[in-house]
Amino acid sequence: MSIAAHREALRASLTAYFQTLSAGVTDAALFNMALGRTGNYPVDIFNCPEFDDDGLVENSLAAHIHHILSFPATCPALSTVTNLAFQAPATAQDAEHFSQLFHLCPALESLALLHVSLEIAPFVPAGPAPASLRHVMLGSGDPDLDLTMYCATWRLDGLRDIIIYQSTDVGEHLVHLISGALMLDVRREVDGSTTSLTALGPGLRRREIEYWEEEDDQNVLAGLMIAAQSTLAGVCAMSVPATSLEPFLAVFAALPALQHLKVYIQEDDGDADAHVFQWNQLDPLARLPEHCPGLHSLILNVICTMPQCPPAAQDARDLLAQLQGMAHVALPSIFVSGFSAVAPCDVQLPRFEGFSVMFSDAAGTCYHGTKEDHVAQGHATSPNIREPSEPAYLSPCKLQPAEQMANASLKIIFELAESCGAHFNRLRGIPNEILAICFAFLPLRDRILVSHVSRHWRAVSLAHPAIWAKLDFFERFKNVPAVLDLALSRSGRHPVHIYDCPGPDIRGVVARALAAHMSHIQTIWCSYGRSSVPLTLPAPMLRTLRGNLDHELVIISPSFLGGHPGQLRTLALCAVLLPPVCPALSTITDLSLTGPSDVDQAAGFSRLFLLCPVLESLKLEQLQHSLAHYLPRTPSPQSLRKISLETIDADYDLMQHYLDWRSPNLVNVEIDQEISSPQNLQPLVNGAVELTVGREYAFDRTFISACGPDWIRSINFSNDGDPAAHSAAMVLAVQSNLIDVVCMELPATSLAAFVPVLAGLPQLRELTLYARADFDIPGGPAHDIGWEALELLPQLPARIELVIVDVVCGHPDCPLSARDVQDLCSALRRVSHARLPHILVKGFTAETLSTVEIPDFDGFGIDFDVAVEA
Repeated sequence: MSIAAHREALRASLTAYFQTLSAGVTDAALFNMALGRTGNYPVDIFNCPEFDDDGLVENSLAAHIHHILSFPATCPALSTVTNLAFQAPATAQDAEHFSQLFHLCPALESLALLHVSLEIAPFVPAGPAPASLRHVMLGSGDPDLDLTMYCATWRLDGLRDIIIYQSTDVGEHLVHLISGALMLDVRREVDGSTTSLTALGPGLRRREIEYWEEEDDQNVLAGLMIAAQSTLAGVCAMSVPATSLEPFLAVFAALPALQHLKVYIQEDDGDADAHVFQWNQLDPLARLPEHCPGLHSLILNVICTMPQCPPAAQDARDLLAQLQGMAHVALPSIFVSGFSAVAPCDVQLPRFEGFSVMFSDAAGTCYHGTKEDHVAQGHATSPNIREPSEPAYLSPCKLQPAEQMANASLKIIFELAESCGAHFNRLRGIPNEILAICFAFLPLRDRILVSHVSRHWRAVSLAHPAIWAKLDFFERFKNVPAVLDLALSRSGRHPVHIYDCPGPDIRGVVARALAAHMSHIQTIWCSYGRSSVPLTLPAPMLRTLRGNLDHELVIISPSFLGGHPGQLRTLALCAVLLPPVCPALSTITDLSLTGPSDVDQAAGFSRLFLLCPVLESLKLEQLQHSLAHYLPRTPSPQSLRKISLETIDADYDLMQHYLDWRSPNLVNVEIDQEISSPQNLQPLVNGAVELTVGREYAFDRTFISACGPDWIRSINFSNDGDPAAHSAAMVLAVQSNLIDVVCMELPATSLAAFVPVLAGLPQLRELTLYARADFDIPGGPAHDIGWEALELLPQLPARIELVIVDVVCGHPDCPLSARDVQDLCSALRRVSHARLPHILVKGFTAETLSTVEIPDFDGFGIDFDVAVEA
């Protein structure tokens, strides 16, 4: 019999059995036996029985959950589970059921999930976790899986206990573990490969992570803590290994409330007859005052590999000798622990000018040191930085009465400290509405961080959906889908604008999040792909949809956005296939598309004006000459005010489309083409009062722009032969349509070609010459500006009243200089005999002009419009 046949037989037997159970037979023992005989074979369960008083059903499910493929849609038996511990399955096939875990166990309070691999990570529940969840333990040996991401996706901020064991470095999600901490404890194994971090917070909250470091680099952890410093403002005590002192100095400086510091000094592997300590690791202590001036106490905890062999008297002498090197530094009182009560008694304790040193036992009682100095600083015993311990729910036995009292006392202290801090927090005086407005201006990453700073800020963040109205993913996140889901879940029903919307992910988190909130999303800008946006779902508030989809074909069906007219105003896509009818497109006013690439796409473009009857702005790019006849030949909608057409085909003249679509309401026209001789320039410039002829030097292109009283039209084309002569001939050919031109702008280098054109403009009163400063000429003028064109000024018509010389520097790294001003004046001296219009020079800064004496010219006046320095 094949494996598939075995599986079907097993499924049939379990199905038949539980159908019998549903008819009235309820035998928990038989259920337990049936699951016990499945081994690790994938199992489907139907009509799961209720839990029995003896716990057989519950125990059976817990023991075999790792290979149960599916449960029924509802499973009453699992709905009462509060404690769950199991190993994750080894393959993705066996992990399919994990996505239902929180749905099946809504009352879960404690969860331990071990041996999670990267392969099954996509099947772990996406969250949020049940609100009842209080204790979580996660473990993974996969070197590429960071389990801290579940602190964000499961929204574990309210949990009391979190313990994570993993084989990869921590990442950006570490902030969810340590935010709001009051005490931090960092430990490292002697070999430096394993680091553990424990964060203790209010109400005995405990977060712990142990991870394996690929490289012995504590700068990574220190950097993450500095990045999360805004969430660590309440940390008052910290413990670190001596090997980490140097990178953690910056961390200490970032913790404004830090008062107590414990440093662990671990024994190296040395001779069996003597301890080996690297006391020089304490050298960074000398810089503590500049990084942590508010520090009240310092504990040096000396740790031996074998506790039964504590440090000896010689070790105490070596430690004191090391501290003697920083005797003049103003350090807080130093308490040394880890020595036996006998060893330091044989050591002569020197006096240190900057601090006092005391040897103390585990309870904090000083047994060797200068007690007077210690008492004078306000301490009877050493400050007790509480050692991290196992949480109660994982302990095999109940806490002793003394431990219970200690925990209760610590809880009271934490709560008093928190309430005291809240009482004196000036931010409490700011109205929540004002605070919410401030939060809304922060980048998305910081908005998430401030929601974890304190209970007050979190309450404000969650109570004001407007904070999450703008989601900008141009800044990168490690788990973008989870961040999108989190932010959208906090937006309520408030209108949301999403920029750089994430593309599809393997777990479908982005698609599900967007689908759940399409009803109140107003803007979506996509940069990756369209498959994550549910284009057929109703989106009654969507106004803008833009997609930079790398020419991925977007098929718009009649059911686009639910198949009903909504509020869609702006649509920008690349390759698109348009339908015969689409009600949702009827409201578009701003449309930007890449031209069709084949006949199928082109057929839809012929109906463009019918699909979008209220169009106001149309932009079509990469149009192809071979498909030009598919574009609408009918008049454009009366609402159309702007068109922008672009092609790279060398023989494609786009002017015909403007002639087909022009109307009195079409006031803004942009044409970008390769062919340099448009069919008819007259409709483009007729009635202009301002005319500009310019050049794009970087692309060797020329543009002509005409402005009327309330319109602007321009054409951009590739140069053919002499750009100045060619453009002058084009304008001269339509000179009769330019009789109203009052102002004209052109490159100074084109003045010779345009002198005949200027003579034929009867209303021309103002001429602007653009002078481009290209580059330095060694040994010559500062820039090659082409001042020789100014020698043609005497040939200008006498009716011109003002000549503007606008000097534009093409190299910001080499700005215009005093030598350029001197060269300009020299060029003007050569025409000073002529009667010229007034000259206004732009582009020079006040500092440059202050070093040059501007001469007087007999035939004309000159002024400088001072440029603002960058």
